[in-house]
Amino acid sequence: MRLSLHLLPVAIFLLGSSLYGTTLAEGTWTKSKYKIAGSWKIEETADGTFLSFSEDFKTKKAPDLKVAFNPKAFADVSAKNALLDALIISELKTYKGAVSIQLPDDLRLDAYQSLIIHCEQYSILWGGADL
Repeated sequence: MRLSLHLLPVAIFLLGSSLYGTTLAEGTWTKSKYKIAGSWKIEETADGTFLSFSEDFKTKKAPDLKVAFNPKAFADVSAKNALLDALIISELKTYKGAVSIQLPDDLRLDAYQSLIIHCEQYSILWGGADL
């Protein structure tokens, strides 16, 4: 009986991992030009890999906001180089609340150091975070 009780936390952890997925990266946003509230998470599930913004995500509305992975650390990203060698994964269509973006199956996260939100039309770096 003792052995099975000791294994219970392991079983619960494994069950939770298979139901909810594996978190590959997570963090909070850092402001560049405009405040971005909330947090984000990259999670691998049975349905694929997803970038999710938290329920409390909120930022200023703007045309042509893009969500992208950048090969530079966020401190080294500027409006001029934000999309240079970056991978745009989605246009940002929601400015408040939870967002879920399915990532490409062949995405190699190790090729990128930061996650950014950038206004391509006006070349304004909204903000981002290191992965």
